[in-house]
Amino acid sequence: MSVNFYSRAGIMLGLEIHGYKPTPPLWGHVTCVPLSWLAINPSTRTASVSSQSSSMVQAGLELCLIVHGTLPPPSAVMFPVQYAKIVLISSSVAYLSVHKVTGEGAQLACCVSGCFGLNANCNDPIDLPDGGVYQPNTVQTEPTLGDYVAAVIGYALDAILAVIVSALGDLFAGALGLGEIGQAIVEAIVEVVLQTILRFVPQIPGIDSIPIFPGIIIDPSGFGGPIIQKLIDGE
Repeated sequence: MSVNFYSRAGIMLGLEIHGYKPTPPLWGHVTCVPLSWLAINPSTRTASVSSQSSSMVQAGLELCLIVHGTLPPPSAVMFPVQYAKIVLISSSVAYLSVHKVTGEGAQLACCVSGCFGLNANCNDPIDLPDGGVYQPNTVQTEPTLGDYVAAVIGYALDAILAVIVSALGDLFAGALGLGEIGQAIVEAIVEVVLQTILRFVPQIPGIDSIPIFPGIIIDPSGFGGPIIQKLIDGE
């Protein structure tokens, strides 16, 4: 099945759920940004490889600081603080790529079917693949079974790590014995700090060569995905 490659011309539209305290536990949000939006790793947009005058996109592109459209939920006394946390650690990640096609040394991201792509977006209590991408492009490819499975495994590894980080923030804030407002503020600060470290460390050149930073920890999807793809496709 032929699918379009990602480029800066793509547009992501997401329907997300996020939690507020004390209630409601889950609340709907809408996000919509182009793939040319702010990114943790802007170098994943290739300067030398383009299609229809738009730079192509490597796998792993992670959009950030995404404004979420929503209304203040009832009884969420700390809405401004918690909403700020959601935006600060927001993300939309492109996982699916074709291992046989690279641009500037890395695999190029692509759609799931035709011109329809699917990013993994930030959600509570776990990130979900609910960021639909409309990607017009005349350049197409055909992902292998290994490519699809590798994308799913990569997403799952990153999502689990994000859940662990969020839980650590909750445990730390709870251990301080603060009141409801104080706990909400501390949880937000700790999670923003931990998630920021987690997302920026893999971008440090040569970080994966340091023994105390194994690939499976600092970049689970980048480490595990290629292994799965090779096991399935045999190449």
